[in-house]
Amino acid sequence: MTERLLSHDSHIAKSDMSLDSISKLRAKSDMSLVSISKFTTKSDMSLDSISKLTTKSDMSLVSISKFTTKSDMSLDSISKLTTKSDMSLHSISKLSTKSDRSLDSISKLTTKSDMSRPYCKQAISRKQYLLFFLLVLYLLNFMKNQIYYILSIIFYICF
Repeated sequence: MTERLLSHDSHIAKSDMSLDSISKLRAKSDMSLVSISKFTTKSDMSLDSISKLTTKSDMSLVSISKFTTKSDMSLDSISKLTTKSDMSLHSISKLSTKSDRSLDSISKLTTKSDMSRPYCKQAISRKQYLLFFLLVLYLLNFMKNQIYYILSIIFYICF
């Protein structure tokens, strides 16, 4: 039990030493606050120079406003140019309506050709069948005459 009390007393002594080091740290932090206040006074001086700079920038803003008035004059000329381009767009639209008419006639022509397509496909397919059948008959003629007659009858019945 006495050992615990002795260890407790030594712990209190250690904590007192640490409090002393904390007070030294506070003293150092106070010194750093003084240096921070010096820094703020320097920054105030720089703020004065910044205000001078802003007055110079105000002068440049005046010159910029003069420039914008010149650009406004050019904008007026640009608007005139756009009205001319609008006129040309109107003429282009007239041209496109003429081309639309010709496209209508082209579509009529394509519909006529579409009507003729099924007949062409049927004629081509019938010719292919006929040529294939004649080739088969020619080959079978050499093999047997009876098969030739049977196939010719089937061909006439189907087509």
